[in-house]
Amino acid sequence: MHASASASGIEGPTYTRVFANGADGYPNVRIPALLTTAAGTLLAFAEGRRELGDHSQNQIICKRSADGGASWGPMEVVASDGENTLTDASVVVDRRTGRIVLHHTWFANGYHTDKAVPGYDDPHAMRNYVITSDDDGVTWSERLDVTRAVKEPDVIVSVVTCGVGIQLRRGKHKDRLVHAVYNSRPELVPASYVVFSDDGGATWPRGEVASYEGEDRTGEPQVVVLADGSVMMNARTKSKRRRVGVSADGGATFGRLAHDDTLIDPGCMGSILRYSDPLDGQESRILFCNAATGGDERFNGMVRLSYDEGKTWPVGKVIYAGPFAYSCIAVLPDGRIGVLYEQDEYEEIVLARFSLGWVTEGEDLG
Repeated sequence: MHASASASGIEGPTYTRVFANGADGYPNVRIPALLTTAAGTLLAFAEGRRELGDHSQNQIICKRSADGGASWGPMEVVASDGENTLTDASVVVDRRTGRIVLHHTWFANGYHTDKAVPGYDDPHAMRNYVITSDDDGVTWSERLDVTRAVKEPDVIVSVVTCGVGIQLRRGKHKDRLVHAVYNSRPELVPASYVVFSDDGGATWPRGEVASYEGEDRTGEPQVVVLADGSVMMNARTKSKRRRVGVSADGGATFGRLAHDDTLIDPGCMGSILRYSDPLDGQESRILFCNAATGGDERFNGMVRLSYDEGKTWPVGKVIYAGPFAYSCIAVLPDGRIGVLYEQDEYEEIVLARFSLGWVTEGEDLG
């Protein structure tokens, strides 16, 4: 039907627990991010929490795998700040240099989304930081404060969404790093935009807020680069359907975010990623993963596949039918697909690994 077969064939999921509540010294672990580095190492990130709540003196933690996710090394703390809370690791690798760039958000202890204040200088204002690694994630730099770039002055919270960023490969903005962001202003509906870097992560200008009709808030967006070089945003909403919009200028502006009725969603973070690129002589394939339900409950984790730049999603397969929440997709070093996701009411974070052929039931073997 599509491209020729690969060695991976039709290989169904294998499941490996990467993080679990009560393990590695944390009563609760949430919010996964998954990255395949330029060297082929797999890095899994999460928040180590003292309680289940989003603001529980969180630390950003990481585990490494040198065998594509089959086994994992010990937990390491990537970033921490005493009793203050660090959230939402979002990672991207600069393929030119191998540098890994990680964004995270900072909240003063006791001053979180309900009590944080707008602005930059108040000690109770939320802040944005970047850390980098030039040795494949073994060690990390001191944090760089990018709050004034990421966050507008009247905003209470600007969160670089957990998961992964992208690097553009074409056109005027080739090699640009892009991360998706959502914000919250007093008495206004939260909105989504991106920040981007043309200097390897040193500076992060922000794009304009993406527009949409109605009062259906957007949040926790993710982005994917399209085959023509444009950037597609895919965002969580309250309407049980994802919203999608496209930027033709590298993220500086986006067209109106419109509902995608195929991508039903309970109001939860979802993950989108390019699997293969015509630049590499392959067919265009984009993957999307979320809890595919039209109600309020988070379950039925499904991966979908698009061959037409996210216009339609003709192929879908359930990874895990039970409780399924935040997730992050990566293309593994051997070409298989990896999904790191929260399972069973946030009890553990699991990596599912499977082939493209399993998703398509043998119709497309990659």
